[in-house]
Order: sequence, then structure tokens, then C-alpha cells
Amino acid sequence: MSWTITCSCNPDSFSEITALAAKMTEYFQSNEPDTTNFEFSASAAHDEVHVYERYSNSAQALLHMKAFGDMFGSDFMGLLTPVKVVAYGFPSDELSSALSALSPVKMTSFQGFYR
Repeated sequence: MSWTITCSCNPDSFSEITALAAKMTEYFQSNEPDTTNFEFSASAAHDEVHVYERYSNSAQALLHMKAFGDMFGSDFMGLLTPVKVVAYGFPSDELSSALSALSPVKMTSFQGFYR
């Protein structure tokens, strides 16, 4: 299960966004062994940020969503405005329900692999 969140942001806030991304990365890398990717990327103008997330299973994705909301949600939403979410993979019904609040574009995998 994975998704990309596209966010708009104020370029003047990029140093704050970078600091928050570092805190989030450190926490999730240390506390979520089944989170396999958690990456921030920015446009050259620093007015758009993409967050790519991948989980070994739906249960881990749900745990991540809860931790994100409890620990970082308010700060994240204060700096970044999600404008599009694209979800990939085979989410459980519970994860699909949780993701529905983000109105994701759901892509259906039909070929390939990951390790």
C-alpha cells in the first residue's frame, strides 16, 4: 500500500517545512519498521511538496495515520495544504475507509512487483 500526497505551500515557510519533515522522518524511521518509504520532495520554487509513503501492509498504514494525526497533523496542516492524494495497492476495507476522508484517486495495480 502506498500513496503520494501533493501539497501546496508558501515558499517563505520552506525552512519550517524542512524542519517538520526532519522531525517526522526521524520519528517514523525510528518507530515504524513496517513503513518502508517516507519521502518529501519539493519543486524548485518550493511552492509544492510531494510526500511519498509506502507501507508493508494496511495495518501499518493505519498505525501511521494515527501517529501522524496525534503528533504532527496540526503542524503539517498549518504549513502544507493537501491538494491531491493518489493511492496505490490493495488497501484493506478499514484503510480504504480511513483514506476516503482524503478523497484519493485510487489506482489499481495490474502488473509489477516490489521488494
